[in-house]
This record gives sequence, structure tokens and C-alpha cells, in this order.
Amino acid sequence: MLERWNAKMMFENDRGDVIPFMRKHKALHWLFPEPEMQFAKDVAKKVGRGYGMHMTTQRIEKGALYLRDKLLQKIGVNPVTGEEVFFLSTIYDEALLKELLKWNLLGNFDRTSAMIIGEYVIREVEHRTITPTKAYDSNSFFNRQLF
Repeated sequence: MLERWNAKMMFENDRGDVIPFMRKHKALHWLFPEPEMQFAKDVAKKVGRGYGMHMTTQRIEKGALYLRDKLLQKIGVNPVTGEEVFFLSTIYDEALLKELLKWNLLGNFDRTSAMIIGEYVIREVEHRTITPTKAYDSNSFFNRQLF
């Protein structure tokens, strides 16, 4: 699925055998690297596994706040009723909505955990510094004079 959608996978790296499995199948390039979390210095400790994310209680709590803010984010106005439209109203997965209502720190809520990790990925990508790989040569195909 990762190859089909040209995606990278972020996962909780403190459980399961994702890294050995991907290494065995020569697919480590499909894994999201361990985030640096420059946007959240208070939870920015790396564990050195290289891929995925280690979820501590502090990270789960902060991620739940990120998710709450995302769900309550205003994304527009209904043109018919004039009411505000929130991100939460764009979720059509009934099981996820039920799980969000029941969520707490002690339970096992896989869909909500995936959404929390997704919020960390979004923030990581948004705060990443993009540097050009190399400048174009003045004799490059794109800089040539045609006439």
C-alpha cells in the first residue's frame, strides 16, 4: 500500500516488529524517520531507533491536545445555513467518531492513536527546513540561450 500511494509510514516504534520486517524486505525507505520534534522541545527526546515514534504518556497527552485543536478547527461556513463548519464534521468514519468520544489515556484506541501520531507527522513536516540540493549550473539545459 505504501508503494501504491507513494507514502511513508509512521508508527509506534516501541512495539511490534515493523523495522525488522521492513529491513528483511528491503523497504526501510517507506518508513518515516524518527521525528526531531523541533516544534515541541518539551517532548523532543529521541530514542535512537531511526524510524517511527516512541509514544510516552507526555507525548500522548500533548498529541491529544493537537488532535483536539485540529478537530475544532474552523474550515469554512455552510453557504445555506451560514453556520461554521469544523474539521470534525468532515469525518465520516462512524467507528472513529465513537472511539473519539470514548477516548482516555488508559484504554486501547488504535484509530485515535493513529490520528494523534498523524498530528505529530503534520507538525514535523510543516516545521522541516527545506534546503535546495544544489544550485543549477549556469551552463545547464534550463539556462541556455537559444538565440
